Amino acid sequence: MSWEGFLPNFISELLATLIGLGLGIPIGIWLNRKFESWKKKQEEQEEIELLQKEKRTILESFQNEFERNIKILKQIKEKVRNSVIFSYLNLSAWKTLSLKSTNLIDNYTLQLALDRVYYEFEHLQIKINKRFDLYFNSAQALADFKHRLESLNNSIYNQVSSFLLELSEKTLDLITLELETLNEK
Repeated sequence: MSWEGFLPNFISELLATLIGLGLGIPIGIWLNRKFESWKKKQEEQEEIELLQKEKRTILESFQNEFERNIKILKQIKEKVRNSVIFSYLNLSAWKTLSLKSTNLIDNYTLQLALDRVYYEFEHLQIKINKRFDLYFNSAQALADFKHRLESLNNSIYNQVSSFLLELSEKTLDLITLELETLNEK
């Protein structure tokens, strides 16, 4: 191979290499950025779907707990004056999921309603426990037993009748509406 044949061949291959590098590196970088952007969007979408699923699970847990508690509230309203209340309000979903729900539920009205109802549920449960204890301890021998019992009965009945049952049903409606909104997404 002579110098005259080498130089044109070398120059053409050098130009091809430089053009390949000049186009290949920017295209490679552009493709890498597009792939990374697509990958990041996929991860964000998966995270959003996971959070939506977790939110749905929490709301369904609250919904089930509310349905059960509303049935118990109706029983309490009917039987508070005549019998011992053996039913307990179920607060387990709230106790285990309330912190997560605060972070996941972005409906401020629903979050306030949940906070309010569970606050009332806890106070009502304390009254029910006191009433139960009053029935099954030596307090029956006390002179003011009937007065204490009547006072607790009235307090429980008034709390359930006046607003707690209605508030619970409205909150259940808010939960159901939020679940329907999630299902549409």
